[in-house]
Amino acid sequence: MPALEALWRRFAGFGIEKPLAEQIAVLETLTQLDSSEARATLRRILLRNLPASTFPVALQAAARAGLALPTWFVAPLLDHADATVRGCAFALADRARVPAERLRMGLFDRTPEIRRTAAIMLAHRGHAEARKTLLEELQRSPEKALIHALAAIPDEDTIVHLGRCVAGNPALVGTVIDVLRDMECPRAARLARRLEREVSTGT
Repeated sequence: MPALEALWRRFAGFGIEKPLAEQIAVLETLTQLDSSEARATLRRILLRNLPASTFPVALQAAARAGLALPTWFVAPLLDHADATVRGCAFALADRARVPAERLRMGLFDRTPEIRRTAAIMLAHRGHAEARKTLLEELQRSPEKALIHALAAIPDEDTIVHLGRCVAGNPALVGTVIDVLRDMECPRAARLARRLEREVSTGT
């Protein structure tokens, strides 16, 4: 780790137009090393005054590593002009303990991936206003993360949409059955039993 950080310092001030290969290599290596020391090193690098060209790459590395960064650092980036920076900021927002009112702006972002990320985070915090975006994203590009987020803010309409999701995406049936069971709702339980029968009979 000290060698990687020394290598980064060696090229400090370079990469003004675009990141150098050496800088990218340091960031990639730090994200692949699953250790607290690697995350601490990456955190120190990111909190320095980085060149504009290097900042998005470093922020992407932080998002992949799941860093816990300060709220004061992450929150202003949620409305950054660069969609890549905004997307990383929303990915980092939960660990940074960004308040829900700042996350809500992501529901109206012009980038679908950012709307999805913001909705998932808000749902897991119990905010039902995320449901509309989650249902839209479930129809557009279904995945397990959306299903688990919807399960955090369930209603009758959610149950119907989960049933429709399985019809077009059989690979997700196990996840849907699990969340329906956890809802502790008679309608959800009935749908879960029906899906289990269909899986067992292959229909």
